[in-house]
Amino acid sequence: MTLREKKQAILRVITSVNYHMNKIATNLDIDVKINTYEARHSFATTLLRSDAPLAFISQSLGHSSMATTQRYLGSFEVGKAKEYLSALIPKSPESES
Repeated sequence: MTLREKKQAILRVITSVNYHMNKIATNLDIDVKINTYEARHSFATTLLRSDAPLAFISQSLGHSSMATTQRYLGSFEVGKAKEYLSALIPKSPESES
């Protein structure tokens, strides 16, 4: 099988899976279009929010490098970033009581 044939086969499978995922969503009265990309991203985001090691997420996604996983996940969520940054702000004596 040539590289082009492999890519075409993968595209056919993805198209079929997306079709069936949306049929399931319709049957469950979920009024949102879903696809394999969103499912994959949700999987990775859930692992990240669960504090799974980046190496595990990278391996689970089949990435060949950690840099790919870091780019895939993008920046930290705004809420998480604020949480980390709040550790830098000195606490007033009133807030500790």
